[in-house]
Amino acid sequence: MKLTVNLEDETEQHLLISAKNDADACETLYVRYHGRIYRYVVAILHETDASRDVVSETFLRLVEHQSELAKTNERLWPWLVTVAGNLARNELRRRSRVVPLDERQISFEESDTSLQDCISAHAAEIRNAVHSLSPFERSCLRMRYADNMTTIDIAATLHCSGRQVTVALDDSYKALRRVLHRVRQ
Repeated sequence: MKLTVNLEDETEQHLLISAKNDADACETLYVRYHGRIYRYVVAILHETDASRDVVSETFLRLVEHQSELAKTNERLWPWLVTVAGNLARNELRRRSRVVPLDERQISFEESDTSLQDCISAHAAEIRNAVHSLSPFERSCLRMRYADNMTTIDIAATLHCSGRQVTVALDDSYKALRRVLHRVRQ
C-alpha cells in the first residue's frame, strides 16, 4: 500500500527540501505564493506583461536557491517579496532610462512629408542598423511590432525568458535610436 502525502499541508521547509526531486513540491510552492507575489509586483509596476516577467524571474530564482533556502529556517514569504520587489524596482529603473521608439518626439513644425523624405533618404542606413542587430534582437522586434506579440508570447515562441526578450528589445531600441538620431541631424 502506497502512502500519499498531501503537499498542500506540508511546511515550506519540507517543500523546499522535496522540490529538488519532486516537481509537485515546486508546483505547490508556486501555487501557494504566485497570486500574492503577482499582486505585489503589479502594485509596483502597474503593468501586467512586465509583472508576469518579474514573477517568473522570482520563481526561477527560487528554484536556483531552493537548496540554500531549505538549509535555513527562514520563512519563504519574506525572501520571495524581497526578490520580487528588487526585480520590480530594477524594472522601474530600467524603464526610466529607456524611451520606446514609438514615443520619440518630433517637432511640431516638421511636416509628415519632410519626415517621410528624411526616412526615404536614409532608408539604407536604417535598414543597415536593423540588420546590424543580432538575429535574436531582430526576431524580438519583428514579433513585437509586426506581429503585435507580448513579451510573454515572444519568450514562449523563442523558448527563452521574458527578461531575455525585454533586454533584447531595450538593446535594439538603443541601437536604432542612435541611428535615428544621426539621421535626423
